[in-house]
Amino acid sequence: MRAIEPINTARGRLLKFRFQVEESPKYQGVTVTGLTAANLMPGNKLCEWIKALRGEAVKPGEKIKWDDLNGSRVIIVVDHTTPKRENESVFANVVAIYPLDSPEPLGEDSIEE
Repeated sequence: MRAIEPINTARGRLLKFRFQVEESPKYQGVTVTGLTAANLMPGNKLCEWIKALRGEAVKPGEKIKWDDLNGSRVIIVVDHTTPKRENESVFANVVAIYPLDSPEPLGEDSIEE
């Protein structure tokens, strides 16, 4: 994981996670992003991603330092959104992340970051 950046959108405050692909010959060096809510709630996507990045769940009341997560290695699952118009490009969005030792079944588009 390369960085976490807070962003403001029409849907409210979100966190943008940036990942650089390292273990895929086809996508080596490509940067992809994924969005989560900015608030920690038990079982939400942000909690799951933090758990995958650091290897342990967030404890109630715990403060998270985003910079401490930079450099974490995980498996990322990317969804490729097909363009709706001819002049648009394919949009790649990280939809899930797992620890490197994850027993989760992975599709062929899953790649290590």
